[in-house]
Amino acid sequence: ARAEAAPLFLYGSDLVVDPVELVPERGTRFHVRTWKRGYSSVYLPMPGSQFVRDAALALGLCEAAKERGLVDFGSAQLRPALARARVPGRCHLVETDPPVLLDGAHNPGAMAAVFATLREFFPSRRPVVLFGLLADKDVDSTLAAMAGARRFYVTRVESARTMGSAELAAAVRARRDVPVESGDDALALLDRARASLEPGEILLVTGSFYLVGQFLRDRYPEAT
Repeated sequence: ARAEAAPLFLYGSDLVVDPVELVPERGTRFHVRTWKRGYSSVYLPMPGSQFVRDAALALGLCEAAKERGLVDFGSAQLRPALARARVPGRCHLVETDPPVLLDGAHNPGAMAAVFATLREFFPSRRPVVLFGLLADKDVDSTLAAMAGARRFYVTRVESARTMGSAELAAAVRARRDVPVESGDDALALLDRARASLEPGEILLVTGSFYLVGQFLRDRYPEAT
């Protein structure tokens, strides 16, 4: 930044988010203060605390661009834009009755973040998981991050590198003492998993962006 004479602004000092109010099963409402001004009661319709940080950083980038005369915006533009914000396939609630959440988490860290979001934003719901994974992923550590899953529906993903559904189901059974059902038809398995949901459960589709992308394309195109 110094070499390019570019301004440097830091999250946590130049960009401060406080307070943050969780809107259960929906998103967050928060106040963000930049080095120029504050924006109160901003609503972000994505469950997941990490998105608040991302929204604040995006706002800071807009502020910096505005200072250089590259853009012009105000609260009237900011609020409705953030209220419509989506990251398809990331903590993406595509149905509410019954609740179906899509997230392409495919490594232990991302999976731990998804399950933290479930505990934080859906505390009264137990997750049922529709799971597909590429064969080169760390299945053991990824499954270890999925504590609390009530049962698994396991399928293939649309990639030559997919782990077979039978192989993945065996891996889940070896590591988790919960019911496991497998099948190669992902859409049919989605229907079975969705129909199986009991009151107080949420269906999480996860393990691969290939799998999430297939469902966004073939079952939930209006959500993209």
